[in-house]
Amino acid sequence: MRAWVKGTTVRWSVALLLVWPILLIQNFSNERSAYADPSSDAYVNYDAGTGTWTMGTAAVEKKVRLNGAGQFLQTSFKNKLTNREYVQGTQNSDEFQIKIDSMVYNGSSTGWVYDSHAVSTLSQGESQLRITMHNAIVKVQRYYVVYPFTGAIREWSEFQNVSGSAQLFSSPYMFKQRLMQNDRADIDLQYMTGGGNFTGSGMLKTVPMTGSYSRIFDSYDAPEVTSVDGHTQNAIGTYEQGTSVYDSLFVLRNRSLSEGVWLSFDYNGHWLAQISESGTPINLSGYASMTDYSVANNASIQGPKSIIGVFSGDLDDMGNTILDYTYRYLWDYTRGSGGGSWQNRISPQMPNAFESANYARYGGGDCRACRRQLVRSQRRLERGAVGRELRRSECIRAEERHEDEGVVAVLACGLRFGGRQ
Repeated sequence: MRAWVKGTTVRWSVALLLVWPILLIQNFSNERSAYADPSSDAYVNYDAGTGTWTMGTAAVEKKVRLNGAGQFLQTSFKNKLTNREYVQGTQNSDEFQIKIDSMVYNGSSTGWVYDSHAVSTLSQGESQLRITMHNAIVKVQRYYVVYPFTGAIREWSEFQNVSGSAQLFSSPYMFKQRLMQNDRADIDLQYMTGGGNFTGSGMLKTVPMTGSYSRIFDSYDAPEVTSVDGHTQNAIGTYEQGTSVYDSLFVLRNRSLSEGVWLSFDYNGHWLAQISESGTPINLSGYASMTDYSVANNASIQGPKSIIGVFSGDLDDMGNTILDYTYRYLWDYTRGSGGGSWQNRISPQMPNAFESANYARYGGGDCRACRRQLVRSQRRLERGAVGRELRRSECIRAEERHEDEGVVAVLACGLRFGGRQ
């Protein structure tokens, strides 16, 4: 009996020695899959037969093509969250545009010659595609950056003078999109007023994209002043750069299907954006207001960058898709002392301080100064200086106005400002 047990024990020991490395390998493999390459959701493919590049993620897909006539066009832009194609009809987006001397060159122009393309992985796992083409005057490099696990694609152009002499460059485009032709009756344009010093700043506005709608948004426009609590003010003066009058955000939302696209851009100079609908695909075109900028032979300029993304749901869902992209790829160390503060002074909007803190909590804000004020208020309460009980909670919970001292105490627990912790 003892021999059988001993033999069995030996056999089990040998079996464990053989199986244990396999279990370790399997466990290691499982750990590896849990921390997979973050670029695995993003893809870029090239079909040499049709001259088509396909890029995207699980949420979005975009196709561009250099066709046989030498035109460089967007042929597909799909919201994969809803499985809907937004390039509808025969008029495709021509992807880029610039004026050189008196001639306009864009993706719809014929005669573009393919040079090369390259795909690379950036530091955070983003997939970058660079496509190079040229004609006799200008070489164009189109860049696309696909952000894994988002519905966002960033793009921009570089223009190199290859004409043999200096040329005057004007109006490099940030974006050119023609979308949603068949959905026009259900599309709302949504934009935001800018952050300048005027009443009505930072307001979201909605305009139905009815037939014959056409508007040019000029960052030098007069601000859309609105009465707030019976008061109006416009103190922008002559400073109208960047996002003073309009925010750099445009949204096309299908109100019937609760889905759409958002588009933004990185430029704080003088810009213009044309948005129109006249029986054709909705046109969103935006460019930097640059006129007759001299570019030497073989020198280059880079156009402003834009980003387009898709969403499904209401405007909160749209905002959260932008936040997801922002938190993951744009925010780094977010606890600097230079911003995100709250000024403790009385103003007509002071009764809304608690609600503002609540919005800040939703957006990831930190209210450390408020917490310090709360501690001081609590100490006064404990000393009996103010005969009022201050309720406590785990998160933003209470607003106490001490009329004798003019203090608003906001309890803001557990808030952190930033995407990466």
